[in-house]
Amino acid sequence: MHLDAARLFDGVIGEGVNLKAYAACFDSMSICLAKGVGAPMGSIILGKKSFIERAKWSRKMLGGGTRQPDLEAVGIPPSAFVEYCVREKVSVFLMERIVFHHQTSEAAVKSLVTALSKLMEDKKKGVALEDKKVGGGYS
Repeated sequence: MHLDAARLFDGVIGEGVNLKAYAACFDSMSICLAKGVGAPMGSIILGKKSFIERAKWSRKMLGGGTRQPDLEAVGIPPSAFVEYCVREKVSVFLMERIVFHHQTSEAAVKSLVTALSKLMEDKKKGVALEDKKVGGGYS
């Protein structure tokens, strides 16, 4: 059985269960590092060698080697995005990750859109966007 473990770390910590024991219930797992640990991009797949080889082949055949477009692709450092979000009162975790959940309000979404709009405007105007280390996150 395969587990799409995009938020595995959140679940294990929230439930207080042992990660190794939980993972032992599955034959394979895929973990999204962007969702799990705040990495800017990337995923890992766990399982038997033959499964991993087949998954890598399938990913390549389906175009999965293409990177996801994001702010870094247009020269905007992640720490600048965090800074603009904080200015607009968008909730940010200690690791500088935006707080999202099923109860996110319309006002919060509007604040996020405002932050992103202002960031893009400043980028177009040539404002220098600082790439600084963020607390526990990435830069």
